[in-house]
Amino acid sequence: MKERRKRKAGRKAYGAGNPSGERHAKRKRVVGDATHCCGPHSCRDVKGQEVGGITPSLHIIQCESSAAPLSVKALEAAYLDASTEGRDTRDICGEAFAALIYPMSVERFREEFWEKKALVIHRPHLRDYYSDLYSTERIGRCLDEAKLCYTRDIDVTLYKEGKRFTLNGKSHNTAQASRVWELYKKDRCSVRVLHPQRFENSLASYMAMLEELWGSGAGSNAYLTPAGSQGFAPHFDDVDAYVVQLEGKKRWNLYGHRCTSEILPRYSSPNFEQNEVEDFLLYQLLLQPGDLCYFPRGVIHQAKTEADAHSLHLTISTGCKHTWYDLLSLGVPMALDLAEREVVAMRRSMDWDIWRRLGIARPDGEGTDRVRICGTILQLLNLLPDEFPVDAVADAFVQRHTMARLPPPLRTIGTTCDADAEEESPTEVSPAEVSPTEESPDWSGAIRMVCSDAFRVHYEVNSATGSEECVVYSHMRNEYKHHGEMETG
Repeated sequence: MKERRKRKAGRKAYGAGNPSGERHAKRKRVVGDATHCCGPHSCRDVKGQEVGGITPSLHIIQCESSAAPLSVKALEAAYLDASTEGRDTRDICGEAFAALIYPMSVERFREEFWEKKALVIHRPHLRDYYSDLYSTERIGRCLDEAKLCYTRDIDVTLYKEGKRFTLNGKSHNTAQASRVWELYKKDRCSVRVLHPQRFENSLASYMAMLEELWGSGAGSNAYLTPAGSQGFAPHFDDVDAYVVQLEGKKRWNLYGHRCTSEILPRYSSPNFEQNEVEDFLLYQLLLQPGDLCYFPRGVIHQAKTEADAHSLHLTISTGCKHTWYDLLSLGVPMALDLAEREVVAMRRSMDWDIWRRLGIARPDGEGTDRVRICGTILQLLNLLPDEFPVDAVADAFVQRHTMARLPPPLRTIGTTCDADAEEESPTEVSPAEVSPTEESPDWSGAIRMVCSDAFRVHYEVNSATGSEECVVYSHMRNEYKHHGEMETG
């Protein structure tokens, strides 16, 4: 009992958001003012102190060139041309991402920044660069027409005197536009629209291209904050974030990792108190329209508007539950099932007195029997790599992603987006199930894929019949209104 009390006390001493119980490293504050660069396309780095072999750093680019703003319509047209001509639509999806991080190349981003360090791109001559993605006007239209529900679709929040307050109405009640704007204007609350791509065609098109390129789920939230206000406490997320500044100005604080368990975490943190993070402040940024800030999951952050301007930014996110751990968490149980069928040793009974030799409070302590038992467990585990069903695991992972992702951009061109409207089913491709006992379609002719991954063929065992069937999964019929509801890989 004394040992248990010590452990509980230790966890409490290390603070919230640190489930491993790892002690937070004390760090001298290193603040980088990343708002100034000089010269055309000038760059510089700001570095923090190493934690767990990783040195947090920030790379700043001052883009002095002129370029056409990001145009979703142009990307949609290019995607449609590629689909019609039978070209790989992922090339267009790559262009969509390249436009997001311009003037940096996609290759350099993947090599140097993805999951490694933060990136800021200032575009002083391109203040309307992201204006095609979202706007305050579109938030107003959604409130008036789309029947946004509290908690599911919209949050009204305020961060005051070190505490975050959520001023929503009853959960899943429809948010009244007049009440939301009253809280925004009079009480200086922030308005967060969750997954606005459910209600905006152009944003849904753009997000669909990113999902196709990344091969994982993508999400977005829009944050509208009045001047001189803050809506959220310091925290870190379980997703990589691309912060797109659309209107006004917002000042960001980015903090270093306090311990290795906060590097690329699989779960978001609780809200932190200021005194829990203030010693880890690394960077202070001012984002204005046309600017971008990317930071990997696990980076603690908070943001506040300047006294003279409101702010609207869109956070595009990815990487949620898309790690090697998630792949193995699907594959190891499958490998165990295969090994159980093929390896007799897996089905042998354990020793009669095994619990006297294993466990924290084992009566028999150490001994040769304990060493033998642990060796047996390791021998059985070593059999799993031979049984690991890598392709079946990949198919299961892709199936989950296919069921959760947005339909391809072809579904949004020339249509209107209404969360309550019945969506038309496309005619190009439809999901199908074909089993060996049924009449199979004629596959002798050629078929044209409307996108690079319009469908995926799996072999699965029918639980009712026990027979193996060929199953075709497609995201063509997925609905916008459900996007973001499932955890995806």
